[in-house]
Amino acid sequence: MNHSEYWIIRSEQLHEQTFSESNEYAQNIEEAYKKAASELNKEIYNFLKKIASNNEMSLSEAKKLLSNKELEEFKWTVEEYIEKGSGILSEKTIKQLENASAATRISYLNSMNLQMRYHVEKLYSQQGIDVKDKMKSIFENHYYNVIYEVSSIVNPDRTFSKLNEKEIEAVLSRPWTSDGKNFSKRIWENQERLINELQITLQQSFIRGESPDKAINRISKLFDVKKSNASNLVMTESAYFASEGDGMAYKELGLEKYEILATLDMKTSDICQSLDGKVFNMKEYSAGITAPPFHCRCRTTTIPVVEGFDDELEERAARDLETGETYYVPGKIKFDEWKKTHILDSFNKKGYNIITSNGISINENSIHALERAEERGISKDEIINALLMPLQILEPRIDEIGRKSQRFIGNEATVNINPDIGTVITVWKTGKKTREKLERRK
Repeated sequence: MNHSEYWIIRSEQLHEQTFSESNEYAQNIEEAYKKAASELNKEIYNFLKKIASNNEMSLSEAKKLLSNKELEEFKWTVEEYIEKGSGILSEKTIKQLENASAATRISYLNSMNLQMRYHVEKLYSQQGIDVKDKMKSIFENHYYNVIYEVSSIVNPDRTFSKLNEKEIEAVLSRPWTSDGKNFSKRIWENQERLINELQITLQQSFIRGESPDKAINRISKLFDVKKSNASNLVMTESAYFASEGDGMAYKELGLEKYEILATLDMKTSDICQSLDGKVFNMKEYSAGITAPPFHCRCRTTTIPVVEGFDDELEERAARDLETGETYYVPGKIKFDEWKKTHILDSFNKKGYNIITSNGISINENSIHALERAEERGISKDEIINALLMPLQILEPRIDEIGRKSQRFIGNEATVNINPDIGTVITVWKTGKKTREKLERRK
């Protein structure tokens, strides 16, 4: 194994480990959102049931003052919130809770707004602490791993100073996107946005006179959106700090150039496909422009170009389209060539070699169909089942520019083919409602 091949394998392993750990952490954050939403929904539902009349609500009812008994219960809850929120909630929220505890008159709506703020701040406060620790760990791991791996080849006897806390804090706090915000500010803004949107959503439910169930459903959907945003933030910021760790190590090592290394599978974005194998000067290193991440949830990484050790790479890793297993391809191959020779040509040579249930011979996939199948998690077997045992076959159609297609709706996948040449055009998952509707017709 030569030096270049060794470094590519170690770089891919490090990047895969970072991506896997970040993905696991993102899933933990999603679970925290689910838990927070569940806890808040219970409180909101109980609150709405109290003021609902004939299963409908009104803003005027929500603005009524709590009864003496309800006020005492609320004050006890507020005191509990203050105690549990010590070191977690913002000073502003603690002050609001203290004022509410001292108040003799407070409305149902204001009490619910305070409870929503408590749950959201509690969720985001822990997230902010944990995310910062995670990003710091990723940055340091990449920096030290690159230093160790490259120096072991270039100069094993050289010593390197440890990163100091000021350097690390500078990287963690530095904005890198065009909007000039770092991840801490994004988390804080997302928190305030969620609180505002929850309060607006609740008031709109009163104005519409919605039932408690509908109001809860709207609030749950809002949490689902924020949960997805939080997961995307974690994965993208992880890619950024991994890239910054790599780049700082390259500079420390005195390297002059680096190369973009995209993941060889069909989930790789168009921009990363086009950049695979591109070599840049270190003075051009800039996250989001000439270095990863190039987009949300980017999986692309970089490798060092070491002068005097740029021997020809023998192999690099790729992932099998159908099994997901890793295999190795010639080191010189770049993404576009790999996609053509190892995915498209290979898959089409195997072909389907099947006859659909209405007698059409299917031979190959279009590039678009292969990309959509990988992107949407649709297997070859699901495509074949749709063609051989469809729930429904629609009549052939011709679009405005004369292209002919026919749709096969299967249990798991829906497939469009060109019936004249036997090519799969595109595929997508069959919707649950469509499947149930067609199955009832049988």
